[in-house]
Amino acid sequence: WSISLPAACQVVFGLAPTFGRVPISNHTQFTMLKVGPLAATARDAAYAFAALAAAAGPDHPYSQMYGPQGLPPASLYRVMETQTLEGVRLGVFWDHFLDADPEVAQHSRQALQDLVALGAEVVNISIPNLAALSMAHGIAISCEFSFGQDHLFHSKHPLEPNTVIQLGIGNSITAKEFLASNWLRGWAFERLRTLFAAHRLTAIVTPTMGSVAPVLDPGASVCGESNTALIMQMMKHIFIANLVGFPAVSVPVGYSTEGLPVGLHLMADHWEEATLLRLSVALEGRLQRRRPTVFYDVQLSDRSSAPSSRSGDGSA
Repeated sequence: WSISLPAACQVVFGLAPTFGRVPISNHTQFTMLKVGPLAATARDAAYAFAALAAAAGPDHPYSQMYGPQGLPPASLYRVMETQTLEGVRLGVFWDHFLDADPEVAQHSRQALQDLVALGAEVVNISIPNLAALSMAHGIAISCEFSFGQDHLFHSKHPLEPNTVIQLGIGNSITAKEFLASNWLRGWAFERLRTLFAAHRLTAIVTPTMGSVAPVLDPGASVCGESNTALIMQMMKHIFIANLVGFPAVSVPVGYSTEGLPVGLHLMADHWEEATLLRLSVALEGRLQRRRPTVFYDVQLSDRSSAPSSRSGDGSA
């Protein structure tokens, strides 16, 4: 979610690969931590992914799980082939898809129709128990976060108040609750794999967020902000990819009347990052992106120049 949500709020592409695709050192401690690119264009996201997804070494947990052959190789196969999307099947759980602000739902639905115009097919699906799965995700990630930072929490290390609250929440969760969340996680994994196979799905599509970026409370600049309910609400369309480790991408598809960005979220089966990048390329040309109201041109030779506000009523 630390890839998809920032991407949706900043009019950029955010690719969260399959869990374990990009090797990092602490996969055994954090089971929902992903590393992926935030990029200005779909092509940049593809290049960055190819560079990040280097072959995992023999000591990587996924290499050990998969045996001598290691992980399936990273690929950019057919990423730029977007003249037609015939054969692409996009799963949509409409009750969930439309559980968003009207403008967000409108832009997301139009982007879906743009994919259909290229030959993709929409397949009606359902995913039961989403509320329970969202809670399972919150419990599991809170426990892992609290476990990883436990030494800071109990050593009275100076932390922001909102971080102290979050660590405290994680420390208050019982072993029974944590085990129950992982039972639900296993159920969700099997349910989604079955869903992809039974309907021959290419991706499952939702808005990235059900609303545009929320207004930041003025007091947050002083002491941070603890608003777990808001975080859960912002994550309601994307948490499941994080919970089960599936790859997903957020693609910019529109702006609200206030000029704030709207993102579309596409989730594929394990190791199908190239498919997500191909759909991102297909969508990229449909949006006329706006320059932010405050804009720093990093190509200026004089880096001390003041920010430009020459154009745009768009996002920050």
